[in-house]
Amino acid sequence: MKAAMAVGAAGATINRQKHVRPHDSPLNRVSPARECCNMIISVQQLPVIGEALEKAGAFDDKTHGQAYYRPVPKACTYLGKA
Repeated sequence: MKAAMAVGAAGATINRQKHVRPHDSPLNRVSPARECCNMIISVQQLPVIGEALEKAGAFDDKTHGQAYYRPVPKACTYLGKA
């Protein structure tokens, strides 16, 4: 996410997850650690941020990153009480 933020993403919400698999899985040597990141960005930022994530290794053979996008008509932020 640092790479995305370096090229203009305002921020990200990161959730840590764990990939669960059977004991006899051929993937037992692969780390179960996973992260899911959510960002709200403009359509114009998609190519630049996608390229930055690719250069940072988010989609290589070890990381297997995935990116999904969908329109967000409205986003609200809780700013707290002053």
